[in-house]
Amino acid sequence: MNVFETTRLIVRQYTRDDAANSWLINGDEDIVRFIRPVMTETENSIFLEKNLLLYSEQPGVGRWGVIEKSTGSFAGSFAIIPLANTVEFQLGYALLKPLWGKGFATEFTIAGIAYGFEKLKLQRIVAITRQANIPSQQVLKKAGFNYAGLHHEDGEDNSMFEIIRN
Repeated sequence: MNVFETTRLIVRQYTRDDAANSWLINGDEDIVRFIRPVMTETENSIFLEKNLLLYSEQPGVGRWGVIEKSTGSFAGSFAIIPLANTVEFQLGYALLKPLWGKGFATEFTIAGIAYGFEKLKLQRIVAITRQANIPSQQVLKKAGFNYAGLHHEDGEDNSMFEIIRN
């Protein structure tokens, strides 16, 4: 099921058939180094199953696959998920390395903000980045996020960004 589209991308729900696609992200140290530890294929399959359950437990939110329209190829992952231990929602993303620097992250982040505000009726969306993840912070700023201070997570202080619905 498609969640939303941009000019160049389709953001859609994952299916069980996406285990290999999901592992392209979660099994690559370069891609996930600022997100989570690298996963084995088995860990990735379990992670995917948990994400699939979220679709029914919390309709409208979750981690989704990103497809490049021009090629039909898997491009990455985009998410609007609950922020741990809060009532807020966070936005997150990851792209396959060949697609870095082409504006895709900014494109789906802007569309994801619109989805969060219009479809989910969120008043505020946050994004958490490792302090060293400057490229991701630049994407968030281009998309309209503002720095909102530090957020302690995974034993370290991370940068929190926010965007508030007008």
